[in-house]
Amino acid sequence: MLFESNHQKYSKNDLVAVLKNASICSGNSICVHSELFKLGKILKTKDEFLNDIISALCSCVGADIHKPKSSLGTVIVPTFTYDFCKSGVYDKKTQEAKLGF
Repeated sequence: MLFESNHQKYSKNDLVAVLKNASICSGNSICVHSELFKLGKILKTKDEFLNDIISALCSCVGADIHKPKSSLGTVIVPTFTYDFCKSGVYDKKTQEAKLGF
């Protein structure tokens, strides 16, 4: 199980079913900009939860994070800190993201 909300438990397969019901399919490009931890009570570790979310999104659009050139679709997730507001700079190699995966 992935998370619990309103006394109902949801799995990765439930998430995939919802995404497919929303007409997200292989070859699509989707942008995910959300507060995932507000879905409900997370029933896995943070890393396991995020890996399942990424896996569900990728499976719906036909993306493969290990073989991006063979992927059919694209999952876009903005990641950044708000430090760029202060300095105008964000270095993804040295700064931890405060938003996104």
